[in-house]
Amino acid sequence: MANPQWKSPQSPVAIYSSPDSPQSPMYSPQPNFDSAYQRVNGVRETGIIEKLLHSYGFIQCCDRDARLFFHYSQYEGNVDNMKPGDEVEFEMSLDRRTGKPIACHVIKLQSGSVTFEVMSEERVMGLVTTEAKPARNKSPAEVGYVAIQVGNRREPGLSGPPGYNVKWSDGGEPILLEPSSLLDTMPTELGRVSYEQAGEHFYIPYGVEDVEGGVQLKKGDEVSFFIATDKRMEDMQPKSWRDKPAKVVPDPRNGNVRARKVQLISSVPVERYMGVVCSMKESFGFIERADVVKEIFFHYSEYPGDIREIELGDDVEFSIAARNGKEVATHIKKLIEGTVVFEDVSNERIQGKVIKPLPRGPQRRQSDPLSGRLSYDTGDTTKEIPFGDRDQRSECSLQVADIVEFNIATDRRDKLQRATNIDLLPETFCTTGEKREMGLVAAMKEGFGFIKCVDRDARMFFHFSELLDPMRELHIGDEVEFTVVP
Repeated sequence: MANPQWKSPQSPVAIYSSPDSPQSPMYSPQPNFDSAYQRVNGVRETGIIEKLLHSYGFIQCCDRDARLFFHYSQYEGNVDNMKPGDEVEFEMSLDRRTGKPIACHVIKLQSGSVTFEVMSEERVMGLVTTEAKPARNKSPAEVGYVAIQVGNRREPGLSGPPGYNVKWSDGGEPILLEPSSLLDTMPTELGRVSYEQAGEHFYIPYGVEDVEGGVQLKKGDEVSFFIATDKRMEDMQPKSWRDKPAKVVPDPRNGNVRARKVQLISSVPVERYMGVVCSMKESFGFIERADVVKEIFFHYSEYPGDIREIELGDDVEFSIAARNGKEVATHIKKLIEGTVVFEDVSNERIQGKVIKPLPRGPQRRQSDPLSGRLSYDTGDTTKEIPFGDRDQRSECSLQVADIVEFNIATDRRDKLQRATNIDLLPETFCTTGEKREMGLVAAMKEGFGFIKCVDRDARMFFHFSELLDPMRELHIGDEVEFTVVP
């Protein structure tokens, strides 16, 4: 909006039809202040230039909830250097014909001269009840537009200032679309602090920018702060409050208050948890916790670095916060591989027997991750123990009555046990009566092959995962021994 071509008459331009437009009878290209306007009381006010259009603009008053029109002819300076956000001083006048308030004798002030707020005299002690979140990048879909200019004729080739769009209505009228926010970031997510006043507890917001020292506040932290009250809403404050000394804290029940210059007094100890990333979606994922048998949700914004650094199976550390009544992982930190341990594995090798093999084919993908069962003798009794897909050292298919050797893994969280590091013992073929056949490797592809049976006219499919010795390299013509299963 600081482009000079939008501050002096240009052609073509969009014509405004709003009541405050230069097309209105109350305005002329070069108004005569003495004849057209009536001075109210000569009191100087402060404000911020909110919007600049073709030959006029609007000022947001700092001391009251008002928005005043002003014509460029009333700006005492170079209009080409004027831009939205400038701090200005002005007088309020009334248009003699319409009686509407306008700003005149507008003077630019130094940055930092104007504020919308009045601060409490003393600091207030309180606690953080909700953490504030920093701004995040805005996606293109989140950049909206607001129609601010409607004309009464169609000008070919009409274009708006940088960052603005122009479209045409069904009636052929030009509409200038102003981005709802010229920033490429979403506003910060406000947090809350609580404090006690006259025996009552109150909650007021604060933002990341209100915290001094760049400290990241956490829920439960003890803080001190000033209470800032919006001066524009002063008329809504109780008269009795205005009559009290300045050091009295403003009443938050009147709204429009905020914690400013927040300082950390003491930080509450935050319990940290560990886990392993077990699922990742488009903008969120899940972590398998190491302290309980449970998964916890996390949003990618909770990882301070590049989320692409996080992969499935990574060990992480995190805090837990409540969001919308549910626990979520926050302040995620990546750990060294092997830091998180879910179970303890015994050193003793135990011999047992397969009583329920893992399902084969499509049935293998089922809800029970430990669907296999082994039995073993403890000396006093026979016990059963489950096992799963990843508990075999080889990938061969175990059969009922197979003799195996294994270790016992005990989950640290719920103390449940399972068999792991399972090996098929060679003596299984001597004790189980399992029928073995002989054959020659007839063909091999990528990951599988075919065996020509010696005792019958048949070719049997096999997968390389069924090799009892996965280190052995097969060749076409090799003699092999195998078991046939349905």
